[in-house]
Amino acid sequence: MAASPTQILQALPTGAQIQASVTGIQPPPAAGQPPLPMGLQPLPGGGVAIQASVVGRTAAGQPLLQTPAGLVTVQGAQGLPLGSGVTLGLSPEALRGLEALARGGQPTALPQAATVPGGLGRQWPALQEALAQLAQVNPALAQSVLQSAIPQPGPQLAGALLFVMAAMRGGDLRGLLGDSAVRTLGGRDGRTPLIGRLSDDMGRMSRDAPDSSGQEWRGYYLPMFDGQQLQQIRLFMRGPNDEGEGGEEGGGQGHRFLIDLDLSRLGALQLDGLARKDRLDLIVRTHRRLPMEVRRDIDTLFIETAEQVGLKGQVSFQSTPHFPPLPFVDKSETIEIHGEVEA
Repeated sequence: MAASPTQILQALPTGAQIQASVTGIQPPPAAGQPPLPMGLQPLPGGGVAIQASVVGRTAAGQPLLQTPAGLVTVQGAQGLPLGSGVTLGLSPEALRGLEALARGGQPTALPQAATVPGGLGRQWPALQEALAQLAQVNPALAQSVLQSAIPQPGPQLAGALLFVMAAMRGGDLRGLLGDSAVRTLGGRDGRTPLIGRLSDDMGRMSRDAPDSSGQEWRGYYLPMFDGQQLQQIRLFMRGPNDEGEGGEEGGGQGHRFLIDLDLSRLGALQLDGLARKDRLDLIVRTHRRLPMEVRRDIDTLFIETAEQVGLKGQVSFQSTPHFPPLPFVDKSETIEIHGEVEA
């Protein structure tokens, strides 16, 4: 009988090091509120999410986390307030490696991760830290920033993404978060390290690069709050190729776009679209087959939205264990922000 993730983690020797992705950070609960929950949650594909709470710090300033499997320290995540909630993601490969280590063997080597520009990972540590600080000082302001500045799933998502992209192009941190938030985070001179990291992130959020066929893509890496934690939307856009994408039906011209994201309920998701003249076609990719009612809702929303703007087209669904590769990657930095976790 296979060991459960809890049994695997509890069987690790003291001082064991594992690789995990910091997939979520929640601010401490308000006074009088119960502590944030702890637990282990299965992830699509066989991984596991560890919900932990910051209960202290080591002498080196590393946060000490209470988990269902005991206390762990996380390297590279200084500055988290006591009581903060931290979610650590373990991939299936990492979990298998830990099982081997718990049995006295050697952990399996993890595959090399894909990459994105400038070290900007799938999560937003600087933005998460900013929201946590605002929540401590001014909870109402933190909530306002979360609702007005951070895109969220829903009918207004497209407009919110355009707002973030516009602020990003101008490097306008105040335009994105608002004057009050920047003043609160920036201190007297407005030049705190956190403000610097936020500004650096904005500078890395867009990139032009050719794909393997030489076609020019523009990539955007945008934050989104899915109702539970900050996620990253990876948006890629490309103009018509030399051969006229879409053939005669679309007039020989077409604009490609690809949206790649992870949702807490549906898991990894890709929206692959082709816009041609008065037609829009969309492919929705997931690792697991979507329930029929979800597919029906997406199809209805697509048709209604297309009709409102005078477009024809169709939406199709694909379930596949492996998505097509993203249009481009940068070899300089890893896509996942891995923390070294010591049990």
